[in-house]
Amino acid sequence: MRKNSALDLLIDELVGMPLFTVGAASEATARAFSAVSAAVERCVEAGVVRPVKAQGRNRVFEVPEVIDEFNMFERKLASPVGDAGIEKPSRVVPDNLARWR
Repeated sequence: MRKNSALDLLIDELVGMPLFTVGAASEATARAFSAVSAAVERCVEAGVVRPVKAQGRNRVFEVPEVIDEFNMFERKLASPVGDAGIEKPSRVVPDNLARWR
């Protein structure tokens, strides 16, 4: 991967954009839409991102591992002991989404 290529810059942005469109990623990376679109397709092929809304012009993609990390963090914050596996969360929190994928 070339330094400062659309793919290189996209990878750096994914943590902050767990849900995105190619247009939003193009703006975030300051790279051409076509270059970012190709980079996103490479990420899809590698299993790093996947389409949520696969049809139409404004396809939405997600980064499942980042979303799962946010959900796990939320569950830890909601547990009185900081571990939802030891003590149940004291409020409603996201369930583990991995089983739905």
